[in-house]
Amino acid sequence: MAENLSRIRRTQYVIAKGFQLRFAVLLAIVGVFVTSVVGFILFTVLIKVQSLLIQKNLVLSPDVIDFVQAQRTIFIYSLAGTFVGVTLILLILGIFVSHRLAGPIFAIGRKMNEVAQGNFTVALTLRKTDEFQDLKDKFNTLVRALQNQVKSELIKLNAIIELYKKVLEKGDLPADVLTDVKTSLRELQSF
Repeated sequence: MAENLSRIRRTQYVIAKGFQLRFAVLLAIVGVFVTSVVGFILFTVLIKVQSLLIQKNLVLSPDVIDFVQAQRTIFIYSLAGTFVGVTLILLILGIFVSHRLAGPIFAIGRKMNEVAQGNFTVALTLRKTDEFQDLKDKFNTLVRALQNQVKSELIKLNAIIELYKKVLEKGDLPADVLTDVKTSLRELQSF
């Protein structure tokens, strides 16, 4: 069954919208900042080189000056395209990367709710590529410990019920004590 889990395709990548979108936007902001700094440095170098060529009269032809200006415009458009492209790629990458974190957290939370509702037979399974495998193992160990605890308590409870039944069979208790024992027995049997 574990092999089949690794083949499951993700159909919903945004599970925890708040977390995932904050993560993706933060990643995109960092990308925008880095792209802006690098673009500013490159643009400044380009402007200085072009200005130096024109000021030192190394470029005298109007055609060459027009070519240099056209290269500046192409550079600005290329930089803007790179800026937008990097931002979009980082937003999408942020969603995919955060899914690897949010997916397991979402699954763990869902299983914890089941345990809180009294279902001690749950087992948490994650895809092999998901994060938090060690947390999954600890959760499953906790559930098994709870199962063992419940079994132990049920064994003790059954022993008490049997003891109550024996006391009731003898019937040599005062009426009020006998009534209390019968009431307690009914309550214990309801578990």
